[in-house]
Amino acid sequence: MDLEESCVESRWTLLGAATFDLAPEVVSQARARLREWLGTEHPAYERTELVVSELVANSVVHSTRGRPYGNKVTLTVTSSEDRIYVQVIDPGGPPWNPVVPDEIPIDQENGRGLWLVARHSRSWGVRDYGSLGRAVWAVLDVIPVTGTETEDENV
Repeated sequence: MDLEESCVESRWTLLGAATFDLAPEVVSQARARLREWLGTEHPAYERTELVVSELVANSVVHSTRGRPYGNKVTLTVTSSEDRIYVQVIDPGGPPWNPVVPDEIPIDQENGRGLWLVARHSRSWGVRDYGSLGRAVWAVLDVIPVTGTETEDENV
């Protein structure tokens, strides 16, 4: 389920949108914006902060610079009464089919990003726009539920 499908179920409010340069320091900048938009007292704040951090960090590490979208990453956070919708848009890169392992070895130094996103989100997915960029999104429940569903949307 993505934002378009969720709109049928409930009313959504844009909490904020920000565009940053594609650089390592944007991860902390994105977290600061989330604090402003959602507030640290929100019941889903910590899980949403983790998801935002992972998605923005993935953009910084894996995006191909110099593509038509530019060297930018855009974070959008939307909420309804019972859900938070996070979307990160970046320049994208080569075709990509996300794979989330069932387990991560304790001594593995990286590769936890989407594993964490999948475990803290109701659903998540990817929209690949080729040379125009890529959007990765996640829907989080305000009150966490067990189990996740993953959707890969190549448009």
